[in-house]
Formats: sequence, structure tokens, C-alpha cells
Amino acid sequence: MSCIAIDLHSDCFTSAIRGDVDGKSVKLVKKYFLNKKSLLEYTDTLSKTDYVAIEATTNAFWFHDKISPFVKDVIILDTNKINFKGNKTDNNDARKLLDILEYFLSVKGVNEIPRVFVPNIHIRELRELFTSYKLQKKIITQLKNRIHSILKQHGHVIKKASLKTTKGKSFAIALIDNEISRLEIKRMINQFESAQIEADTIAELIAWIGKEYYQDEIERLMTIPGFSFLSALALIADIAEINRFPTVKKFCSYLRTAPKITESNNTTHLGKVNKCSRSLTVSYLTQSVLHFRNSSQYFGTFYDRLKSGKGYGKTRMALIRKILVSAYYMLKRKENFKWSDKSNMEVKTKLFHDIAGKVETKILKSA
Repeated sequence: MSCIAIDLHSDCFTSAIRGDVDGKSVKLVKKYFLNKKSLLEYTDTLSKTDYVAIEATTNAFWFHDKISPFVKDVIILDTNKINFKGNKTDNNDARKLLDILEYFLSVKGVNEIPRVFVPNIHIRELRELFTSYKLQKKIITQLKNRIHSILKQHGHVIKKASLKTTKGKSFAIALIDNEISRLEIKRMINQFESAQIEADTIAELIAWIGKEYYQDEIERLMTIPGFSFLSALALIADIAEINRFPTVKKFCSYLRTAPKITESNNTTHLGKVNKCSRSLTVSYLTQSVLHFRNSSQYFGTFYDRLKSGKGYGKTRMALIRKILVSAYYMLKRKENFKWSDKSNMEVKTKLFHDIAGKVETKILKSA
């Protein structure tokens, strides 16, 4: 068995392995490139008894898939739980990773290594799509704000919702007398429409992947008022597998809804949430707080009681965590939400299938 550590970069990587030189145990470091020839040269040096540790980077999952068939285990180290000290160079980083891997394997055991969970390809696709979807939505918001800013500079104010309709867009253009400003608004409206088309296309792809691989989970989560197919899939994209969370506390902490707790004698201090956790689900659920509040008398009473003594931000996060606790047990036990609205559920389910069906139609036409 050999321990191998890799400091991974965008076009190359540095590998460190312990070897024998003149009767002394030393760390041997060598640089390779991320091309077919160099990777083949590297995989020829590996064996089925090796453990490989990689520092978590953007292309770590891709590299994990490339070398997994040639070794016993590939571990993507959670760098948030590892402190590096000293000078930072590629060779030093590889050596330090090797020290960490050897320590855990020889002292604590492989199960104690702070590793990053490697999701399947469908979860990775969902995460990529959600990143692109959020980017398009951000572009749309920025363009709408800029259009309103130009209109205000010329003494005109319209509702932001009016820019969603063709009539509203034409009205916004007609309000401006200045030729340059009018051309600027026209161009931004064109960009706005293109970004909206891209966002809709991405949403269709997200829905299609959801229907193909996670339909039962999505429809179960949508029984919660306030959960759309997008927020349900955001949760699935974040957690990947519900069974990898042994407790609901770990589940909520991973989704950035569990604060750090400091206790001493009879004093308890609630700190900030864990910023190293995933935030996609929370970003969607914060938009549905009022839906959650009105979903049942239980959640409504809980929200109103907290709101009277705490700020809006803490109350909102507490309610979201309460909802996520319900989602956790629903997925674990394969049960629907206790206070679901049947008519609302039917509408959401139909919308989900209609949007996913657009991709299926395109696939059939191209076949």
C-alpha cells in the first residue's frame, strides 16, 4: 500500500509519494500535466492498493473520476478542516497533504479523514445548471434595475413587473424622448429577453433531470406549500443522498441553517451559521417564508412567537430550519407533508411535468 498526495491545478498537478533513497525514507515529488499522455504516464505508476488524497479544487471531481479505476480509494480532502502552515509552494502543499493522509491512515483510520462527498454525475449536472440559472437571473435583475434607473433619470417611474410584458416594454421605450437613452433601453431590453430565454431553457433542463432521476423525491417535497420543483431540486442537488446524513442536526448544518453554539455553565450563546456549508437551498427557501408560515397553524404560531422577540432574519432562518427538519423526515420515511394542499399540489405537479416535457419533446424531434 502507498499513500499518494496530489496538489491539483487547472493544467497540471504535483504528486508526492514516500520512497526510499539511499536507505532513507523521503518524500518524492514529481510534476505531471493534465493531458492524455501525461495522465497515462501517471496512471501506470498506480496500483489497486494505493490511497490518493487530493486538495479540493474546481476540477477535483473530474480528476477523481480519471484515477479512481486505478487505485483503492481517492479522497478529496475538505480543506476547510485542514490548516496549512509555512511557505506555500506546489511541492510543499503536496508534502503536507501526504503527511495528513499518512497520519489519518496510520493513527485515526480512513473513516476519520475529513473528505468531500463525491456526488454522482446527475447531481453534478444539477449543480452546474443551478449556477448558470442563478447567473442568468442575476443578469436579468441587473438589466431591469438599470432600465428603471434610466427612466428615473428622465422623470419616469414604472412598476418592475411591467417589464415582463411586451406592452410594458414598449411603454418604457416610448416614455423616453432622448434618442441615445431610448436606444440604450432598447438594447438592454433585448439583452433582458435573451437572458430570460436562457434562464427558461436551463429551468427546463433542470426539470427534465429531476423527472428522469428524482421524480418521487420532488413530488414528495412539493407537498410542502412554498416548495416549487426548483426549490425541491435545489435541495436534492445540495444533499445528493438523504441517507448520508445520520441525524437531522447534521442535515441542517450542511444546509447552512444550524448556528454555532457556545455553552458555559448556564450560559448559551448562539453564533452565526456555518459558512462552509451549501447555500443553494436556503437561497430559494428564503423567498417562500410567508408560504411556509401560512402552510399550517403550527408553523404560523412558531413564526409569530419568534418574531415578537427576535429580528426578522433570525426568525426567517428558524422557520426555514423547521421546514428542513420536516423535509428530512419526509425523505427518510418517504411520507408526504402533513398539511399539504391537494389542489396546490396538483397545479405544481402539472407545471413540473409540462416544463420537463418541453425537453423530452425537443429530444424526440432531434432523434
